[in-house]
Amino acid sequence: MESITSTRLRALRFLSERYQQRDRAHFFPELMIFGIFAIISVWPFLPVTHAIMRLP
Repeated sequence: MESITSTRLRALRFLSERYQQRDRAHFFPELMIFGIFAIISVWPFLPVTHAIMRLP
């Protein structure tokens, strides 16, 4: 009887092997992209919070 490897286990193995082979050269651009996404996702909330703070 063959052992069936779960999809989750295969995905974890794939990701671990992928990140083991990565070099550190792409760290800063990925950090910049993450920062841009974070700013874009938070930006719409700033006017709303400002308007709520100005309520009497």
